Amino acid sequence: MNSGAVKLTGINCWFFIEIMSFYGYILSAWAFIFETSIKSSLGWSKYRDDNKEEKDRYKVDFIKFYRKDIDWLAFVTILFQVNICLILVDYLIVFTGEKENLPHPLRHSTFILLGNHGLQMIFLRQFYDEKRRVNTKNNWLWGVHFVFYVYVIWAYYFSGKLRDEPSDNIKIWIPLDILLTFNITLYQVYYNWEQTNEDEMLKAEEEEENGIEMTETEPSNLNTSLLN
Repeated sequence: MNSGAVKLTGINCWFFIEIMSFYGYILSAWAFIFETSIKSSLGWSKYRDDNKEEKDRYKVDFIKFYRKDIDWLAFVTILFQVNICLILVDYLIVFTGEKENLPHPLRHSTFILLGNHGLQMIFLRQFYDEKRRVNTKNNWLWGVHFVFYVYVIWAYYFSGKLRDEPSDNIKIWIPLDILLTFNITLYQVYYNWEQTNEDEMLKAEEEEENGIEMTETEPSNLNTSLLN
């Protein structure tokens, strides 16, 4: 009977996380579109008109042009939103009455994760900077994440606190949060690497073009000197 109740609670938690993620994506996309439209209408857009990338936005669909921006904001928003909602569910619904004073050895870890995602919402919510390049202004935050996630991983997997934690929400969310944060880290690393490769290719093309131009001008200079 208890085993069935635990399974049902776990299923309900996963269902709740999926619903919050779905509406979190919609909410973040709506917020991004609304914010971008208002800034553009008022002339406050962070991308100036002399930026070639910004001019290209008028040539394609809005969602297609800002796809990475919207996806990135959705990732950050969902992690922040789901964390808050699961904490509130435990506080206001699951652990009330007689269960209110039960010890939660891993609850502090969820607050650490919430703090990390709060910092992401403040410093990492924009995927691109003013020049439409992958935003690397606040890379120090990844170092902060590394330190805190090392501790959270230790607390969850190696400290023995997991078996004493009564909250199924916490048991399910912490490893999922770790996995999702690792994935968004790879997401930014990959596109930063791709951007670096594109820069190197453009630089090589420019050097090749400059070399061809110099080669073409040298014979004409030689002929001119001979005539003189």
